[in-house]
Amino acid sequence: MRLTASLLGVRVRSRIRRATVVVAAAAVAALLPGGVATAATGPTARPSAFVCDSTNILTATDSDGNLVPTARRAGVKLDDTIHIRNTEDATLPSAYYEFELLAGSSRAGQPTPTIWWRIGNGGWRLMSLHWESRLTTGSYGWESSDLGIGAVAAHGTVNVEVSLSFPTHSVKDSYYDVFLFGGTPCGSYPGIGWFNGGGFQYWPWSGLPGSPA
Repeated sequence: MRLTASLLGVRVRSRIRRATVVVAAAAVAALLPGGVATAATGPTARPSAFVCDSTNILTATDSDGNLVPTARRAGVKLDDTIHIRNTEDATLPSAYYEFELLAGSSRAGQPTPTIWWRIGNGGWRLMSLHWESRLTTGSYGWESSDLGIGAVAAHGTVNVEVSLSFPTHSVKDSYYDVFLFGGTPCGSYPGIGWFNGGGFQYWPWSGLPGSPA
């Protein structure tokens, strides 16, 4: 029901501005039975723009913790999941990572591990790797191209699962994995973060460490 000056018991002079009447009516309406005062709302706030001002925009944790997945023979699949988190108050529109697998031996021509990866419960994709005698991290081993993760919500998390297997005659050793993060509009490593994984081991019961087995 429309609230008038007579219902309020207030004589409104013609000289009083209309805005004053509206405010007074709303205040008294809140005091009447069933009356509700509604606060004025401004324009909807826009999402925060992404600012590339930190080298820890993307951080990560390893689901294996301190455990190192170990293969005692060739062809065994070693799985690991990395939880990648956006630490900022705005969505990172397009994130990606570069994967590096550091070899324990600089032996050239050693067999390349087979690595599959996926985002969350999505489809598996084969990771293309090439040997580098000097990786971004300063070591030697295999390197991937940039692998797209997609948008990462503000303070959100994206899970990336990696499944690795060593071929026959791989070098018996420990292999360390590194994730180098990049994203639009921030650019690539070392712009927004990196993560040193717990690594993998190819450790057959026979054979000498540092030698093909």
